[in-house]
Amino acid sequence: MENDNGKAEDGMIRTRTRVVLVVIAALLVTGGWFVTTKALDAAQEGESPQRRGEASVPVDVANVVRGNIQEVRRFSGTMAPQAEFMVAPKVSGRIQRLLVDIGDVVERGQLVALLDEDERRLQVEEVQAELSVAEANLEDARSAFELRQREYDRIRSLRAEEAVPESELDRAQLEFDAARSRLRVAEAQLVQRQAALQAARVRLGYTQVVADWETGGDVRVVGERFRDEGATISANQEILSVLDISELKAVVHVTERDYSRLSTGQEAVVRVDGFPGEEFRGEIVRMAPLFRETSRQARVEIGVPNEDGLLKPGMFVRAGIVMQEKEDAQVIPRDSLVTRNGSQGVFVADREGQVANFVEVVTGVEQGGYIEVVSPELDGPVVTLGQHLLADGSALRIQNSAEGFAAGNGDGSAEVMQ
Repeated sequence: MENDNGKAEDGMIRTRTRVVLVVIAALLVTGGWFVTTKALDAAQEGESPQRRGEASVPVDVANVVRGNIQEVRRFSGTMAPQAEFMVAPKVSGRIQRLLVDIGDVVERGQLVALLDEDERRLQVEEVQAELSVAEANLEDARSAFELRQREYDRIRSLRAEEAVPESELDRAQLEFDAARSRLRVAEAQLVQRQAALQAARVRLGYTQVVADWETGGDVRVVGERFRDEGATISANQEILSVLDISELKAVVHVTERDYSRLSTGQEAVVRVDGFPGEEFRGEIVRMAPLFRETSRQARVEIGVPNEDGLLKPGMFVRAGIVMQEKEDAQVIPRDSLVTRNGSQGVFVADREGQVANFVEVVTGVEQGGYIEVVSPELDGPVVTLGQHLLADGSALRIQNSAEGFAAGNGDGSAEVMQ
């Protein structure tokens, strides 16, 4: 019995011990949460941890630098050729030969395709025969006219001497007029046949399809081929597309807000997925004078030189257009900005790097991870990491060397570019 009672008492003691330990642990967790919450509340309310006797806050800082900074707006679009046209025959027929293919270089006026010319050649021969008949008819009509003219002149002389009656002169006059009319008809028929022969020869020439254009350079490239050899096509049916890619245009669409800040001649930087890390310089060359009702956007074209031929039409592009540029601007990392009591500012470390002072700032141009501070002039490095735990007057413990951020040149200047 005594052993059983002892065991029961030991169990009750162990149970009480566990309960006490759980309560102590809960109190510790609650106390830690309360202390942490009060520290954060003090930072938000501007209460200095230093005045409360709290430890200094570890932070990273960066020097304020001066340099050039640009406001760049980003747009996406498509690369398009400077010029494009379709090569199509002016007559129907069967494609006998295609002399170029996709990617081939063509020169102005170069022969690119041949159509079957048998039918056109027969038409030329037929019209030539008709022309020969017209020439023979003209000779006959001219001979008959000359004969009737001499007869008319003879009868008119005899009538003047009253050697023949008046009726004889009238008959000669009618025959002369008829011969003259037949001569005129023969001459007109000859001209008609000559024109028909010229037209037949032109149509025969149309069986030789050439790529020709009026403006731009003398060399272009074949973009697409729509037909194969042996295919029968109708007049004006497309065979090839010819592109001018010596200079391309990046076509983007902008909203009304951005449109008002753009103008021809503005600098742009174009990037494509095919050449990651490379930049292609260009400038705005055209701006559409209207906005599409469906999108409320306007078309803007950026001219991009392409002497090396690296860029191709149809590529997806990302264009950065410089909206404005500031020289000798006061520049800080964007991450250093914080909000305290509804005001935007930065924490500036004092000269000894031991205390953080909150300074309300007016910002300007932003580019990438950097931003311009218009006012005031900042005296000292700004906190870039750990500022969420700071309040005005907080103690600091700087973790880095504060030599400046990535854009710094080491001499207090910076060139903020992307």
